[in-house]
Formats: sequence, structure tokens, C-alpha cells
Amino acid sequence: MLRGTEELEALSRIDPQLEQILQHIGPLPDITQLEPAQIREAAKLRARQLPGPAAPDFNNVVTEDITIPTRDQQMIPARIYRPVKAAADGSPLDGSPLILNFHGGGFVLGGIENDDLVCKNWTQTLGAIVVSVEYRKAPEFKFPYGVHDAWDSLKWVCHG
Repeated sequence: MLRGTEELEALSRIDPQLEQILQHIGPLPDITQLEPAQIREAAKLRARQLPGPAAPDFNNVVTEDITIPTRDQQMIPARIYRPVKAAADGSPLDGSPLILNFHGGGFVLGGIENDDLVCKNWTQTLGAIVVSVEYRKAPEFKFPYGVHDAWDSLKWVCHG
């Protein structure tokens, strides 16, 4: 079915809410002119500038920043999310789901901060223990460092 000209023109108009957000944060940088580390910093800045609803109340979630050993004797950062009930009495959470989370970014961008809300939500909603891993990223750490970090994290979670 062919669309009319007016209908097609309407598709090219920016949504008014998105237009307000774009005006609030200003022009986006040309990432083709930036190094990956600069893109990461720009993304963090943008995330702090975006308006949004207040963060949900996660009083039932405790977080702990840790490090996980890798095969090349390095330590990579990770964050553990636990339900408060588990942290209070110190008992094991037999039967609780365990989620091992690797943030997005194609082994180049992103960080554990990107998935903080979703990890807290999984913990609060599912009663899950979540381990979110900060794998090493390219180009500073070329392939296969990120993949090895992910595998080493899985082995650590399974065997301690």
C-alpha cells in the first residue's frame, strides 16, 4: 500500500518529546572523530544529562564492589547485587537465581554503571544474586581479552 506525501512527511518529523530532550542535551559529538575512551566518557556525560523519572526505590538490594581474578593474573572489577534478606543473616541463598551480567558495548564501550538499574531490578524482582562484570575493552585490550574475562568470570562464579 502506497502512502500519501503528507503521511510520509509526517514520518520525518521529530517527536516533540525527543526534540525537547535533544535541545536540553545539545548537539551530539561526532563519534567518528573520537577515540573509544573519549566515546565512553561522552556517553557517561550524556547519561547524566538525560531527564528521566526518579530512580525506583531499591531498599531491598545490597551492592558490593569486588574484583575477579583472570587467567593472566589481573583483577577485573565486578559488582554483586544481593537481596537484603541474604545480606542480613549471611545465609546462603540456596535456590536463588544467579545472573551473570555482561554490559553491552561490543567489547569496546559501556560499563557496569550502564546496567546498574536493570541489575537492581532483577535482584529486587526475582530475588536473584547478580554479578555484573567490567570486562576489559578494546582497543586498550585487544581480542580476546574481553572474551577471556567473560569466561574467567563465569568460572569464578561457578567455583569461587
